[in-house]
Amino acid sequence: MLTIRSAQFAAFENSLFDQFIENLTDHVETRWIAFAGAVGGRQEVQVLVRASVARARALGFRMRSHFYTWVDWECEFGPAFHEKEEWGWCKAILNNGLDPAIRVYRIENRLRILRGKGLL
Repeated sequence: MLTIRSAQFAAFENSLFDQFIENLTDHVETRWIAFAGAVGGRQEVQVLVRASVARARALGFRMRSHFYTWVDWECEFGPAFHEKEEWGWCKAILNNGLDPAIRVYRIENRLRILRGKGLL
């Protein structure tokens, strides 16, 4: 019988998470070239990505696609943008207790409207 200990599961989970951070770092470096360049080298971008994922986790995000969206927002609007006074509408959506998918949809919809009006 095969026995997998909790320490082995934890090591596997940590390895998967590290790979996810690597993939997100690649994403930032290829999609947000100017932003990544302003941040510094790959290590600095990776630190920023880890911090961004931690903020998204604290808000209840769990899906891979939501983390990518969150990191994109932070690259576009700045780290912890939702804490700034002018983003109060965003903070209200993030703190409304709804499912993360609904919150992402509502924020994306509002951003689309603001972009359409030339306000972003």
